[in-house]
Amino acid sequence: MILTPNQKTVYSASENTFATTLVDKPLPIAKNNKQPIKESYSFNDSRVADVLNQLQKSYGIEFVVEDKELYNYTFTGDLSEQDLYSQLDFLCESIQATYQVKETKIIIKEKN
Repeated sequence: MILTPNQKTVYSASENTFATTLVDKPLPIAKNNKQPIKESYSFNDSRVADVLNQLQKSYGIEFVVEDKELYNYTFTGDLSEQDLYSQLDFLCESIQATYQVKETKIIIKEKN
């Protein structure tokens, strides 16, 4: 099993299985073995796709958008100084969406 940054594997002795998922508090990943990157997460009328692409690059986590019409939304706000899940809470609330962690991915879809 190969893990990438922000992933963990949990072994269940009762079921004799491994489950790979995201760590509880993902951090931006370092580039070239340097300090973790410090990016600006301030957006002004930015496409949701661009916001998610920046988060994906920063954290090394794959985002899957189930409802492609969410890409038509724009986002204005400052997500700096927040952890990944708080950033996603704020983003999803502003575009009427929800997210869930599924294994090593974050799935984003419209609220029902």
